[in-house]
Amino acid sequence: QLLDSMPQEFIELTQQIVHYAEEKLKTKLNSGVYFTLMDHLNFAVERYKKNINITNRVYWEIKNYYTEEFEAGNYALQLINETLGIQLPKEEAANIAFHLINALGEETESKNGMKYAKMIGSIVNLVRYTLNMKLDQENIHYSRFITHVKFFVERFYADKLLADQENELFEQIANLYPQAMDVA
Repeated sequence: QLLDSMPQEFIELTQQIVHYAEEKLKTKLNSGVYFTLMDHLNFAVERYKKNINITNRVYWEIKNYYTEEFEAGNYALQLINETLGIQLPKEEAANIAFHLINALGEETESKNGMKYAKMIGSIVNLVRYTLNMKLDQENIHYSRFITHVKFFVERFYADKLLADQENELFEQIANLYPQAMDVA
């Protein structure tokens, strides 16, 4: 029924966006993304035409912690704006990225991108403010840190935290970096 009521341009846009995202992210997205993204795009354009703007409360987190997905969302936003001759707000890139994040992984896995982004943001803020330091987002060490935090959050929500098998390494890090260990 959704397909029957959907304008052809949204079907084609969705196919182009998903194809681009799969190449950019080097992974296959859940097939459900076609319906959720297509439906989202349709309503986003309807909201635009009615001059209704809904803010994305995790725009910054998605932009900074899911950079590849956000870049795919930016590509999608430009494609939509050019194809339809409209100007959706920049926040729409994060909304599209959110759908891509939720479509990552196996079919049976239900990811919650907003929940992940909020927790990642909370952890980064905790580190930033506890250590009273500005984090350079262009630095390779920052990127590595975000990657580790993302994997931690995924394991946390999947209830697959790593077992304490590396006691020697843990003790060594605790002795060498006591302030970092306190923050952790």
